[in-house]
Amino acid sequence: MSFYPETWKEYLKTPVFVINLDKSKDRMESCNKRLSERGFLHVERWKAEEPTEENIKNNWLMHGSPKFDDIDPSFKIQYPKQSCVLSHLNCIKNAIDNNIE
Repeated sequence: MSFYPETWKEYLKTPVFVINLDKSKDRMESCNKRLSERGFLHVERWKAEEPTEENIKNNWLMHGSPKFDDIDPSFKIQYPKQSCVLSHLNCIKNAIDNNIE
């Protein structure tokens, strides 16, 4: 298989990661149902990062503690925004580390 699936059936076999907070079980169930109805065969839940100060700080340390741009000053103090970015970064890092295409 090439980097990009060549047929729709191949595309439906590729992994789909759903980033989901532990407390949002109903959202995960709904998402699983909708993806299954559309034929996706490989759906995995990726645990979203909790927006707590300690968790956010520890996660940024794992990513080298980058400096934030001043374009969105609220980002520095809004842990939900940061946890969303970190959840996506961690999911992408997992795909890279595990050679998931």
